[in-house]
Amino acid sequence: MLDSAANAAGIGGLKVAVAFLLGSGLLKALKSVSGELRHVIFAPLSQQVSRILALKIFSHLFSLDSTFHVKRQTGGVINIVERGIRAILTFFRTSVLTLVPTLVEWSLVCGYVANKFSAQLALLLVATFVCYLCWTV
Repeated sequence: MLDSAANAAGIGGLKVAVAFLLGSGLLKALKSVSGELRHVIFAPLSQQVSRILALKIFSHLFSLDSTFHVKRQTGGVINIVERGIRAILTFFRTSVLTLVPTLVEWSLVCGYVANKFSAQLALLLVATFVCYLCWTV
């Protein structure tokens, strides 16, 4: 009797362990797929933003009078413009793909804590987060 109960518990424990292992693998696969989908969705948007910025900057450069172009090295200006466009795209990518989801997650967590526990605890979470930001940034 005791052996059958131990075997049942062992088999049940094995099922739970396998379920957790499969669930972990599934979540890792979903993380990878969602990262790829994010790049697929935002790649055309970032390319369009890059084209619009480059067009505006180069049209402004071409509208300047010839003395500007004679006094400056045009190749250097083009390199500076390209670096500026890359910096703007990096800022855009960082803010849209990292900062906004983090702020949404934090607001949802604080709202949940305020709803389930107390507003004071939610304010403590916000204060802790602000202190952490001030300390690390």
